[in-house]
Amino acid sequence: MALMWLWGGVEYAGNAASVLGAWAAVAALIVWARQSSAMRVPPTGEQLDAAVDVLARRVEQVWIREVALRQLEDPRPLEVWWNDTARSLSDHRALIGAPLLCRTDDAVGLAAAFRRLPQRRLAILGPAGSGKTTLAVLLALALLRTRQPSEPVPVVLSLSSDLLGHSHLRTWLQQKIISEYPALRDTRAYGPDAVAELLASRRILPVLDGLDEIPSRYQARAFTIVNEALGDGSPLVLTCRTAAFEQAVTECRDVLNATAVIEPEPVAAETAADFLMLAAAPGSLQPGWQILAQCLRTEPRSPVALALRSPLNVSLVRLVYGPANPCGPDELTHAARFPDPDRIARHLLAEVVPALTARDAQHPRTPNRRRADHMPRWLSHLAAHMQSRGSYDFAWWELYRANPALSGTLPRAVLLAAAVFLIQALSDAADPQRWTNASLSESLAWLTLRPLPHTITVFMLACTAPWLYRITRRAGLFAPGAAMAAGCTAGIVYGGLYALVRIFLLEIPYYPPSYRWSVISRMAWGALPYTLTLLVAGAPRPPALPTQARLKMHGRGRQLLAELAAMPAAALGIALLFNVVPFLYLLPHIGFASVLGKISADTTPLLVGIVTATSLALLRFIRVPLATDGSATPESSLAADRRYAATLALIPATALMMLQSLLGAPQIVFFGSWRNVLAGAHAAGWMMLAMALIGSVLGFSTTSWGYFTAARLGLFMRKRLPLRTMAFLTEAHRLGILRRVGPVYQFRHALLQDHLAARPTEQGCMQGSSAPPSPAPGSAASSAADGLT
Repeated sequence: MALMWLWGGVEYAGNAASVLGAWAAVAALIVWARQSSAMRVPPTGEQLDAAVDVLARRVEQVWIREVALRQLEDPRPLEVWWNDTARSLSDHRALIGAPLLCRTDDAVGLAAAFRRLPQRRLAILGPAGSGKTTLAVLLALALLRTRQPSEPVPVVLSLSSDLLGHSHLRTWLQQKIISEYPALRDTRAYGPDAVAELLASRRILPVLDGLDEIPSRYQARAFTIVNEALGDGSPLVLTCRTAAFEQAVTECRDVLNATAVIEPEPVAAETAADFLMLAAAPGSLQPGWQILAQCLRTEPRSPVALALRSPLNVSLVRLVYGPANPCGPDELTHAARFPDPDRIARHLLAEVVPALTARDAQHPRTPNRRRADHMPRWLSHLAAHMQSRGSYDFAWWELYRANPALSGTLPRAVLLAAAVFLIQALSDAADPQRWTNASLSESLAWLTLRPLPHTITVFMLACTAPWLYRITRRAGLFAPGAAMAAGCTAGIVYGGLYALVRIFLLEIPYYPPSYRWSVISRMAWGALPYTLTLLVAGAPRPPALPTQARLKMHGRGRQLLAELAAMPAAALGIALLFNVVPFLYLLPHIGFASVLGKISADTTPLLVGIVTATSLALLRFIRVPLATDGSATPESSLAADRRYAATLALIPATALMMLQSLLGAPQIVFFGSWRNVLAGAHAAGWMMLAMALIGSVLGFSTTSWGYFTAARLGLFMRKRLPLRTMAFLTEAHRLGILRRVGPVYQFRHALLQDHLAARPTEQGCMQGSSAPPSPAPGSAASSAADGLT
């Protein structure tokens, strides 16, 4: 400050002090965040006990609802026998214990058989549609209903490709459990890293469903990650198709350590007949079912009997030939229409969606006929999108991958820059003074050139900030370093572009000293809001997971006020000291009003830093989830991220509004007439509107909800999905077409997704067709159906 005073005078020292004071607020924020993250006390035993109880209660409630929706226990589970595999896929008998024999419909015996395993590790194998997921879910519920306080809590999780990005299974499990049960993130109730502590102490039993649903080229790697995690004695339940598991064992040349491996026996024809007769309505509605049951009992080698050896086909027969279907199940016994089991399997898959929508049409409430008519086409596009990504999980925050304009860094940067340009150009065009005080050519030049500094700066940020964040993460450096580097670079670009635009518009022939300092201050003022935005929200790119935020005080209002007051206090004191003291020397010469105006003008950058820093403290405060028993659903996670996006958009909006609107206000108030004050307020109003919209766009570009909204609008315009995408998914889940696993959706079976993705859904018997659809040779549905028999 002394050197600046001697070199440039009092005014330069005041300007530099205000800028440094603003950046001191940023430094205080970084130090405060580092200290708050370092002060972590391990959770106590009472907190872990409370976390286990909440997790057990929520897992049971979630899966009781899903079991009822899938009708797994209505009227009773289908009897399927499971026993030790005869293949060389399990460990030594001395490590896995006595041979295992259990039934799907015997929950008590199922739980008891699992508890007899020495290490409580079980791999459930079988072909597609053999009931692996059903057995895993019913086993988890049976263990929960008979659980003792010392036993681990079974948590059903779907395996996905993101497992490959983790070096250890435990880190993936921690992220997955927290995303599906966000209440466990409450550090006040359960302490920090409660899920990690529960996993380390083996108080959670992972039930991992669908190793085969990971792309085939990565299954061996996923198998290795799971196997390496078993070295600490952790329990495990895993489901996988037999062929995929056998291929993984062959490639890894190893088996799952101390893990029993079981496979199902085909459903007996007599068992299928008895189950279907119990599921059908009694009385006059049963002739078709009686014909089918008679065929199963008397002709066990018929195509329909061979097809119904699969538990999936048995459940689909019950679903498709419900009361809303004018056709009877006895049509499956016609050898001319269904000459082989493969044809029957494809026919049942083709009829699932029409059967469920027709059943819903008979509901006493008024159905949404338009949505029901378009649902098969929408479901086909959804299945094709999931198939193209090699996933059986639909996460709403990854819908942007279906839109090419949002899936790449460069297209996203172009869209973001275009939005910023249009917002600022339209705001300037709506200002009447822009057209009355200048010629048409001058106004058009202004409308074209004035948005360029922000437009090009935002484009550069969208392209480079993600790259800087990746480099910082790989190097193990502190993440705010990337934010400060990108923000400072953006400030330099913004200041330089601002100077070029002003020179062109105002025709300044040279750089006077005062204008040089104006350009330098513009660089500092431009770097500040961009840096603060990057610090709190991250790079303008789709986040990996949505934010589970709660806009509540959590009873810690006094703590929040203390944090808000302490953070900018030092920066405020330093900046005021270096601004007020120098200008007091000018008081006898220019008067009190002029000194006050200069002080207000020079402390404006500090105000930007203080207001934004306090906003960041508030934002960090609302990120803490509530200690409720709620589990994450697609609807709740979308609502939470939408609230977070709305709050986050205010931060860059506030910073940019103050940057553009308050910089010149003190000079107008203290040195101008009332007419100039009103004119300045009018112009500032348009600036505030434009900068608020630009700030909102920047905030939304870092949230999952922002990309989801843009993606669904684009897909709606291309007629791929409805505008109310989440309402459509909720209805499909209510109908039973989709199932819900935490915050993601899945089709009720992987074969149904394969069938819908292979071609657009065709109309079947319920619409009067005379023959089932025939898939292309070698299609996914055909190959999957081959595995059923």
